[in-house]
Amino acid sequence: MEGAKRLLDLLRIHGLLNGVKLGILLALYHIDGYVTFTDLQRALDLPKSSLHEFLDDMSRVGLVEYRRAITDLGVRAVVKITDKGREVVKQYVELVKGAAL
Repeated sequence: MEGAKRLLDLLRIHGLLNGVKLGILLALYHIDGYVTFTDLQRALDLPKSSLHEFLDDMSRVGLVEYRRAITDLGVRAVVKITDKGREVVKQYVELVKGAAL
């Protein structure tokens, strides 16, 4: 039971009680470098407005970097998980493994 409490505390502290935000972070964890907003939106099949709001929230707490960048296709919104975001995912995985034992 202690493991479940620690897991919920981790998610609450980082604003990830919303399962969609956690899913976004997990998806970004497996992408090396930046991904365009459009590619992420298509992969996750989320409305643009919802994804934008989620990424803004996650950027404010330092889990992702969400900005405009010049790409081969011109200026695009790009997203990348931060070191803090990677650490949160690692902690999440460890707590889930521990809770499953």
